[in-house]
Amino acid sequence: MRAVVESIIATFESGSKLLRTYPTAPANPLSIPSSPLPTKPAWHMQQHGPVEALPERIHQHRLRTTTTPQQQYLLAQPPLTLGQLHFPALSSEAQRLNDQHHAYRRACNDHLLHPDLQTHRFRKILDVGCGTGIWLRDFASSSFIQRPRSMQLHGCDLDTRMARMMPSDGFTATPRVFKHDITASASSVKSQGHGVGLAGSYDLVHARLLVFALKKGEAGWQKAVRNMAAFLKPGGILHLSDLNAVGYSYGSTISGRPSSNIGALNRISRRALSFVNNDLYAGDHLETYLAGANLRNVASQRFCIPFGRAAKDQGWSDVEIERGDQTALKAFVGLKRPFLAAGGDPGPNGIGITSDDFDAFLIRLEDEIRDEGMLLEFVMAYGQKS
Repeated sequence: MRAVVESIIATFESGSKLLRTYPTAPANPLSIPSSPLPTKPAWHMQQHGPVEALPERIHQHRLRTTTTPQQQYLLAQPPLTLGQLHFPALSSEAQRLNDQHHAYRRACNDHLLHPDLQTHRFRKILDVGCGTGIWLRDFASSSFIQRPRSMQLHGCDLDTRMARMMPSDGFTATPRVFKHDITASASSVKSQGHGVGLAGSYDLVHARLLVFALKKGEAGWQKAVRNMAAFLKPGGILHLSDLNAVGYSYGSTISGRPSSNIGALNRISRRALSFVNNDLYAGDHLETYLAGANLRNVASQRFCIPFGRAAKDQGWSDVEIERGDQTALKAFVGLKRPFLAAGGDPGPNGIGITSDDFDAFLIRLEDEIRDEGMLLEFVMAYGQKS
């Protein structure tokens, strides 16, 4: 069975069969020397127990088992809202972001950046939408990254509470974080305590999973990518990673049977993201956004993120699968508000139009992902400033 899933995922990532055909990325346009990668990637998961099955129970579970001041602080914070997308309390969202990071890193063969860039030496790094700061910490400690002696780690987000309150791991430097809306000009940001602008000062600017945060068009993705590029020094790299917010049924790919719940999830994504004018196929459009910001040497690589049975057939442990599945389900909760505001999915074969209808659907979806499996397409792309 593992050979079957590896064949499906290889086909999926090559883009040669499933729904669309994608151009292959040019071979290492930056001429950065590559080095062999370990055949068995080391995936270092945080040491905590598996989360409970349903998103509604996460908050109470964390409240009962949490003792550190940092986590108690996060538990007391109100929910996080990005535009009309509504996410759980910060404690649950911080856990989701960390678990999501580990799951995506595992699915991307331990790559935190496009494979072309693994041996590049970046001294000053900015992570846009840094969340808990886990990507920065992992980047600084990764054995794949050739680290200079001094590495400056900066992060920015609309809400910096999670990154500021995450305890140090004792090994990597705590990232410096500042509050910033990436649709605002980079020149408006000052270095903390020095009054010096940060525009034009970074070797690497990284952003990931902005599909739910940015709108389509000039005022959204296009403006944000130009603003991110403005943080780069000449020769610097802007690296974007994002999803196409459409799921593929792993079980249907094997059996040929239609998938009702994953198909319904795609209807939810289309209606919710269309309602708030977000880009459903953000991953497909990353190269276009980078080129539109006048970056050169643009390239991309596609990965397949497996969930449920698909991850099991690929050799993931039960704990890894549970965490990965729950990160996806809790992210889907963020679609509830715009989906219902758009009228829901009425009709005899629809999901429904109420909050209870949506919650009942998530339970059915969770069962199908576990039993049949789901695949999401994830794209890493980068461009270089002249």
